[in-house]
Amino acid sequence: MRIASISLYSYPDKKNRVKRIFTHEQALAFQKSGVEIEVFDIDCNRDIYSDYDIEDFEGIKVHRIKPPVVRNWRSFIRTIFSPIAIIKIIKFKYYIRNYMKENTFDAILLNFLLPQYLMYLKDFSITNPQICLTAHGTDAAAKWDGFLAGWMKNILLRKCDLIFPVSEYTDILLSHTIKRNSKNNKNIIINYNGVNEDKFVNAEKLGKTKCRDELGIENEKFVLLTICDLVERKGVDILLKALGELKDNGFSNFLHIIIGKGSEGEKLTKLVNELEIQDNIRFIDYLPSDDNIGIYYKAADIYSMISKTIYEPTFETEGFGISYIEASYLGLPVIGGSHGGSTTAVKHGFTGYLVDPNKKNCPTIIANYIKTLHDDKNEYSRISDNGKRMVREEFLWSHHVQRFKKPLLISKNTLLIDR
Repeated sequence: MRIASISLYSYPDKKNRVKRIFTHEQALAFQKSGVEIEVFDIDCNRDIYSDYDIEDFEGIKVHRIKPPVVRNWRSFIRTIFSPIAIIKIIKFKYYIRNYMKENTFDAILLNFLLPQYLMYLKDFSITNPQICLTAHGTDAAAKWDGFLAGWMKNILLRKCDLIFPVSEYTDILLSHTIKRNSKNNKNIIINYNGVNEDKFVNAEKLGKTKCRDELGIENEKFVLLTICDLVERKGVDILLKALGELKDNGFSNFLHIIIGKGSEGEKLTKLVNELEIQDNIRFIDYLPSDDNIGIYYKAADIYSMISKTIYEPTFETEGFGISYIEASYLGLPVIGGSHGGSTTAVKHGFTGYLVDPNKKNCPTIIANYIKTLHDDKNEYSRISDNGKRMVREEFLWSHHVQRFKKPLLISKNTLLIDR
């Protein structure tokens, strides 16, 4: 089986490896299962590649392509009135069509439900492969896009043979967008994101004590970990307020490590100072490799990210939350927000706890859960064991690949999915 994976503005490169890393981990999992896969990274803003580069990126053949800038209607209008841009478009189409004719693929995989794919779909599907699409969360909802973008998404969805929402929540969003019915229902299959086990091998070998030694963390500290973009919908501010309450109530022997950067960074730093917990917080912008990420997970006691859904001015939501299942894989109890796809990745009372980020007493509820996990070793062990078992049984990339491959092996003209 041969798959062409197409990413718009969403594939890691040598300058930013963590950018949409799950698309790369998915490609590695396909390759490991015996699938031949090539990635077409279409990004008009790349500044480290020429217009057409091909590289081996950590074992995956990646085409780095810079088409004319067409991110919105203004850039589209500028493009159609630019002779240079028109020439680039013709050259781009010629390159893709020739490559697809010379290299037959069984399927093309569109990462994210983005209307911009319509500009490229005809060129990539010239040899009539099966068209598959992965919907992750916000992209699955058309209601907040406006009429035109929603209309284009529906056209794209109708052209797809298989559609894979990554969680039950994303499945619901997608169902409203596609106006789900008995005819298209059989082509929609929930396919969870997965854990890349390889990134945790080194940390597992080192063990918790050695990981803490490497990071300069005292063994007696109770360590919380958050890995996310520092944006409003990740709810880091809510978690910080919970930690402020803990310290006010006499529990101060904790360390909260926050890995990520974003628009809320300065605001969060100010909040830390206001709560007077600066000695308990460690901000880290960026980690250079998977080994480092694994070490931080292994050194922690709890993972927490209080994801929430934001409706205005734009719709933002958690489609799944891979960091939740990565934490569970290593046995960390998880405290997450009860909004969006987090409800797939975290099972309340089983692998962790879900809290409503919109409740006024949410910080107090979080603080109580942290204290319980610190004081009750039996509860901690129960949650930890449940998380490890759940992920190993259902949430590995190998599971994702098998759920993807099974319907592809059925003829495109007789596609019948046993759901």
